[in-house]
Amino acid sequence: MPIIAHIYDSVKEYNSKGKQIIVAMVATEKFTCPICLNPLKINSSYKRGIKETSETIDVVILRCKLRCEKGKALLPDFISPWKQYSIREIEKVVSDAQNKRVSDIDTSVSESTSYRWIKQLSGRITAAISVIKAIYINMKAAVSELALDARGEFAELESLLDSAPRRVRHAGSTLGLANLWLGARPPPAYI
Repeated sequence: MPIIAHIYDSVKEYNSKGKQIIVAMVATEKFTCPICLNPLKINSSYKRGIKETSETIDVVILRCKLRCEKGKALLPDFISPWKQYSIREIEKVVSDAQNKRVSDIDTSVSESTSYRWIKQLSGRITAAISVIKAIYINMKAAVSELALDARGEFAELESLLDSAPRRVRHAGSTLGLANLWLGARPPPAYI
């Protein structure tokens, strides 16, 4: 399971300054092992491509050096775990599918990929809404069901995140912001 964190808003910023930010975050022990709770250290990295832009980033691998030796990829919040496309492209398809036919969505991905994303994320978004509501309640924040947008699960997720008890820096996507909130409660279950 990766770790998702806000490390700049774009691939260009991430590639030019991201490594320094990651080193600083690791030095302050911001990331801990979900198994033994010891601080994670930088171990290695790998290249990861973003299909729709042909850009690549270096994804840092963090490893628990004290006990369990578990490694975790540290992903910026503009990347979707387990997908080749950016979270913004996936979000555009899922968001537009609320009020457009899939064949009418302006995207570079195939219709079959669009249908797969919509099907995969449908249950994940519903589950994420429940988990984020529980996080808010644990923070002693009220969640008004009447204030949530009922035009679809993506709209409901957007309105829930807009009513957050505190602001979280993120790269500007709803799914990325939801993943940041979901990572706050172990074990993380990202969208």
